[in-house]
Amino acid sequence: MHQQSPFVDEIRVEFTWDNACANVKVDLNVEGEAFFNSVEHKLQRRLHQKTLDRSTHTILFTTDKRAAGAAEYSLSLEETDLRDEWPYCVEWIKDHVKTDPPRLYAVIQYDGG
Repeated sequence: MHQQSPFVDEIRVEFTWDNACANVKVDLNVEGEAFFNSVEHKLQRRLHQKTLDRSTHTILFTTDKRAAGAAEYSLSLEETDLRDEWPYCVEWIKDHVKTDPPRLYAVIQYDGG
């Protein structure tokens, strides 16, 4: 586990979607829906023509995008799941955030829904 910063409010996350990557600031003080809207907007702007689909995509947060056995947290984007799971995800992020950027990694996964 990485050393936890005492006041983590906003972190930079490296998102990977297919073969594209984008660094996105994530505000940990917002509700799940605001997180989704912000990330979706930033990814659309940086990774043109990419649109998150709540029913078929999840976000896999991980401490290391290459290491097998790295700590992971899978976040469903479906509205009810996101509302219920986001506070737990934030706690997981705070417990696993790294001190050096990118402080965390996230992979957009297609679940086929």
